[in-house]
Amino acid sequence: MSTPVIESERISLMSTTEPDLDFVTVLESHPDNRHYIMTYTREQHLGVIADSNEQHLIIIDKGTNEKAGFVILGGLNNPHHSLELRRIIVDKKGKGLGTETLQLIKKYCFEILQMHRLWLDVVEDNQKAIYIYASAGFKSEGLLREAAIFDREYKSLKLMSILKNEYLAE
Repeated sequence: MSTPVIESERISLMSTTEPDLDFVTVLESHPDNRHYIMTYTREQHLGVIADSNEQHLIIIDKGTNEKAGFVILGGLNNPHHSLELRRIIVDKKGKGLGTETLQLIKKYCFEILQMHRLWLDVVEDNQKAIYIYASAGFKSEGLLREAAIFDREYKSLKLMSILKNEYLAE
């Protein structure tokens, strides 16, 4: 197994490899997830893995040494030091792995990558995710009205972000 990109006591974030993509695509297409994300094909995921401006990470539960989810980051080369959290999906919800992964992503963004801003968009009716992001210090920035189609229905996307100084003040 490769070296973790970053880790905590319970989880490691590892660079995604092609053999991980079966897990990723199954998780992405699960009914609990697919209503809130724009799913990628295997080829699109391979493109993310190969793109130096993006980072595709697998969440490993260190207690079981099993895959527990994945993360996609975008804008690694952004000249404005603004990193996008494109996707975070955990397999077993309600165990705190998503919250812990979010904390690790913030640490990675601000302490290792030295970014100024971490941002995301979230489907407006995904109240559970909005609550988790707000609890992690993300602030609402506005709404992209009916900006994406999910299940043949236009959905609005809420923009949220956290700045480095806000992270450091936590």
